[in-house]
Amino acid sequence: MLTAALFAPDSAAFEDRIRDFHDSVLFDEYHLAEYGGRMFDKFEDAPETLRLVLGTQGRTNRSRPAGGKGE
Repeated sequence: MLTAALFAPDSAAFEDRIRDFHDSVLFDEYHLAEYGGRMFDKFEDAPETLRLVLGTQGRTNRSRPAGGKGE
């Protein structure tokens, strides 16, 4: 699994999280809208999973001052 290799120190945790996600959000090629909804709901329940999958954990937008809109 190439993506898991990017998270080598936590690869077991990454694989467990992805396995749980896959098991709880069953893919159904005949009902893609429902599948998309289940994925959205799962990511809403566990946003850290989405950050982990996208590789953005710990990143912040530093171009904006704290509490401001950057303008």
